[in-house]
Amino acid sequence: MLVKSIRSHEIQKAIAKVGNKVEVVETMTRDMSSTYAKFGEEVFCNASQIADKFHIIKDLLETSPAVRIRYRQEALREKRLKYEEYKRQEVVRKKQYEAEEKKYNKRRFVYKEEVLKNGDTVMEALARSRYLLFKLMVERNLLVVLKLSQIQCN
Repeated sequence: MLVKSIRSHEIQKAIAKVGNKVEVVETMTRDMSSTYAKFGEEVFCNASQIADKFHIIKDLLETSPAVRIRYRQEALREKRLKYEEYKRQEVVRKKQYEAEEKKYNKRRFVYKEEVLKNGDTVMEALARSRYLLFKLMVERNLLVVLKLSQIQCN
């Protein structure tokens, strides 16, 4: 059975047509809404609930940028901390050279990022993931528009 509504009274009407057959329902496909989860538990208590692919992908695409940003901030924070440590060490080194009356040459800051198995650094992988997420979102939006246009044509 497919109910093309989210209004509870319309869903209840559709369920009423089925009657006591709701007990034999084995699976219920739904979106990620807690309202539907509760509804499924109350009405189809013997059924397994399955979240549909569209909503899983949608949620992943919506949460992935936040995770990517958090990892990027952590990587930038680590680099900043290493740079601050480098500056502190250079101050100490400069004082030692001045105390010994030697010529002080400032060392260049070198930050060695972790290289992943594919050869990218973490920052490169995060930049690539941003592009891929954007591409996936655009493709998903195009598919939704195409499906909506097909529905409207029928």
